[in-house]
Amino acid sequence: MNGEPGAGSCSPLERFGADLRAYRMEAGLSQARIGERLGCSQDLVSQIELAKRRPSRDYAERLDQIFGLSAKSHFVALYRLMLSPDGGPRYHLAWVEEIEPRAGVLRTWDPLLAPGLLQVESYARYIFRRAPMITAAEVDRRLASRIRRKLVLDRQNPPFTLWALLDEGILHRPVGDPKTMCEQLDYLLETAERPNAAIQVVPLTAGCTPGLMSQFAIAELLPGGQPDTVYAESAAEGLVTTDESIVTQVRGRYDAIRADAHSQQASLILIKDARDRWKKQI
Repeated sequence: MNGEPGAGSCSPLERFGADLRAYRMEAGLSQARIGERLGCSQDLVSQIELAKRRPSRDYAERLDQIFGLSAKSHFVALYRLMLSPDGGPRYHLAWVEEIEPRAGVLRTWDPLLAPGLLQVESYARYIFRRAPMITAAEVDRRLASRIRRKLVLDRQNPPFTLWALLDEGILHRPVGDPKTMCEQLDYLLETAERPNAAIQVVPLTAGCTPGLMSQFAIAELLPGGQPDTVYAESAAEGLVTTDESIVTQVRGRYDAIRADAHSQQASLILIKDARDRWKKQI
């Protein structure tokens, strides 16, 4: 086995699972046998290899010991990458690394900024640079992770569908300079032309729509995956959960917000008009 931890285009979670399987098979060990050495079930080993479960640091350390990799901390290094691919909190990383890539349908609501999944580089860079005490290296690292997330939009097998609701204020709130805003709105228009994406704008005239308190997303996972999962974020804390009562509540809120939204055709006209106004300022 050669290569540096995290090499390739897959996520650290996927790389961890693939490397575990490769080292295990090279050593002639079954999943059950690895489970015995880790003190866990064969099913958990299988879930980790399939990138459906995040391993613990203790598992990573034990795997390095089992396969004689302690000197270079191969699996521990991958574990560390899982924890901080974009410098975000753990609940956000769990969503980005484990839920979003396996969603068949993703429904998002954003009241303040363009969705992270749809942010262009200049727009995202400006947002990251505004974080207190952040270094240039950290900005670059977060930006690279944000750009990698877009790969999910091109996934065809299995398919992926995005339904994005945006507050109209996002079209007019300056993030960076007018050129940055033009680039961002152009990308929203480009994304809306995809057959697997729909973008709708909630007008300012909707007033206090049910979603002004925070952004959130609902992931319908592919068949055989986990139950539907909700991601919600606020300034102080965040949540990733499959709790049925919470998922049902958030889905109802999403439907209520969408009832206030313009049709996609009318939404695209609003986005184009806003883009043209920003363009006049360049």
